[in-house]
Amino acid sequence: MQGRQQVTRELKPTREVYHAVYQGITIEVSRRWTEQPHPLRGDIWCFYLYLLVEQFPERYHADLCRPASQTSYGSPFQPYAECLEDLNWHGEMTFYSRDTAPEGPFRAIKAGCDYLDLWGEGPVYTASGVMRDAKRCVESLWEKFPGLHPAEALWEDHKAPFRAAMKAKEAMKL
Repeated sequence: MQGRQQVTRELKPTREVYHAVYQGITIEVSRRWTEQPHPLRGDIWCFYLYLLVEQFPERYHADLCRPASQTSYGSPFQPYAECLEDLNWHGEMTFYSRDTAPEGPFRAIKAGCDYLDLWGEGPVYTASGVMRDAKRCVESLWEKFPGLHPAEALWEDHKAPFRAAMKAKEAMKL
């Protein structure tokens, strides 16, 4: 193998992910680690809230669904929803995306923050500690939006006509 270096690395995980549902909101806590030779070396903790646009009062829908734009370098950029910025994040919201199937009944949002910032450098974090922070963020979400609709209720309402149709079909078979 002339001219090519042979590098052997062990297969190892690069991410741990934990999920919980708290007060009807799905939370993801993740820990990534890297061996990069720069400030990103080591553990990077994050937490995310999974939300549906339709959970919020309609007056917030336009803010939650602002169109994507491009950075000055031409990369796609999803503007953060301003109505979520003042929740009890660790420092501030550093991640926002909309991941929705075109044929889906609801518009999905993933919003979160990382612990690689001025406030998070130095301390050692754990999954349970980051989860506690995420739960405080969910509590601040409910405080700001007391009329928030639980995602489970939206899905149940969406499924109700299908269940009724299935019951009617079953009744016809009897």
